[in-house]
Amino acid sequence: MNVRPEAIVFDLFGTLVFFDDKRLPRVQVDGRSVVMTVPGLQRILAEYAPGVESDRFLVCLRQVGVELLEYKRRMGIEIPTAVRFERALERFGIVGAAAVSAADEMASAHMDSLAAAVVVPPGRRGLLGRLAASYRLALVSNFDHGPTARSVLARAGLDVHLESIVISAEEGVRKPAASIFHRACEGLAVAPSRCLYVGDTFAEDVEGAAGAGLGCVWVTLQSEVPLPALAGLADVDELPEWLEARFSAPGGAL
Repeated sequence: MNVRPEAIVFDLFGTLVFFDDKRLPRVQVDGRSVVMTVPGLQRILAEYAPGVESDRFLVCLRQVGVELLEYKRRMGIEIPTAVRFERALERFGIVGAAAVSAADEMASAHMDSLAAAVVVPPGRRGLLGRLAASYRLALVSNFDHGPTARSVLARAGLDVHLESIVISAEEGVRKPAASIFHRACEGLAVAPSRCLYVGDTFAEDVEGAAGAGLGCVWVTLQSEVPLPALAGLADVDELPEWLEARFSAPGGAL
């Protein structure tokens, strides 16, 4: 990218906001301490899957999660979070309406827990406000529950500065598929070549954005930043200074 971008597209989790695992309760499963994101799990199991112990269910749920994540990455698609709970219940013989109802309750509780663990660094809203004065802003997030991602943005006051918000759960595809980046660009009516993407994962964010024709900046603490990343920033609050330094020449060229 040799000219000043017209738009900046952000990743959400790990870039604009973060999860704090310390805010999540933990339980012992097979002698290991694991995060428990479904308060009321025992009650839900007792109602819809009597006889299924919570420890056994959590072990199964973890395995199903690994399998689904591998499948999603391989196929480039998104699968709603409730499906993971439903698939785990099926392995205990719980199917049909009972599985759907239990999975919906578990997924809702799970997402409430994750939302409560989100940390928004001070100054994020102001940062987007300053950038919005000079650039069109958008967001592309790999997240398997659209309402939760949107509520996080709304509570932090970040959504008011984003003209296009693309969530994988709502689109059915996920990064690094080029199509999900293009949907954000289309929402802005800006060509991918005039958009800069900012994200914290290399394969999904950096390589994905570059493959879709966007410039890309990697949010990382690594000292060496390989191509196709244009730069590595420790935090997005460094972005305005980097933009000014890179595109300060007359006409916005290097």
